[in-house]
Amino acid sequence: MTGAQIFEGHSWAFQAPLQILQLEQDTRSFDPPPLSHLGKRSTLLEARSWSSLLFNESSSLKAYNHYEYFLFQVPSLFNTWGSLAYVRPRPQKLTSLPALSNLTSFRYTAVFPFYNHVKLVLNAVELMENLRSLSVQLAPCEGDKATELEQRGSMDPSDPWMEIATGYSLIGHSVSDLGSRGSLVEFCACDYAFDPLRTELSPILEDILDDSTWAHDGQGTWTKKSICSAAYYDAGFQNALGKLGLCNQAS
Repeated sequence: MTGAQIFEGHSWAFQAPLQILQLEQDTRSFDPPPLSHLGKRSTLLEARSWSSLLFNESSSLKAYNHYEYFLFQVPSLFNTWGSLAYVRPRPQKLTSLPALSNLTSFRYTAVFPFYNHVKLVLNAVELMENLRSLSVQLAPCEGDKATELEQRGSMDPSDPWMEIATGYSLIGHSVSDLGSRGSLVEFCACDYAFDPLRTELSPILEDILDDSTWAHDGQGTWTKKSICSAAYYDAGFQNALGKLGLCNQAS
């Protein structure tokens, strides 16, 4: 369906009931391809010029109960994409990877993924050459009872939180890099909604995402300052025109 073979050798350790992949197309550029075109496309990613991808990878928490949990691989598309992102020539079975370059928005949701897996996800994100918006959630929602039950195993309770902190450090550096040499202009750390985790993440991300380049709204969303300045200038310009009674002429 996606043109990538998913490794399932460690599925027993994760016991993930499902994963969710959601694709959206920008309605402004929506142009249904002819049926003959669809017949030539072998994967879901190639079926349309998708602009937005949401991927919910489910929980990795059960794997923490096993010795050397970090050696296990979560069954995921991003394991494959991230591992082969820099392989040249690109394997024929991954012909759908170029479709990732059309994406302008990506949201990644998981529960306590290992930091080495987060790195693979970020490798795949680098294939999204036109990405403008990145959103990430790595912790369960506050009051998640199912997650609380999973944590009653033999795991070290500090391990999942350590993995999140390291994962966000990697994410911060990737965002900084994508902002300087790519198209990224907005990053949202959805875990800022969880007060205890915000205290942990703030010094990590604010140290990496420099104030001179990124503006933080205090709620977990960073916007590239060149975009903020342009929006501020445009609003100020429109306000000045309004005072002069020139808005109608300008529009």
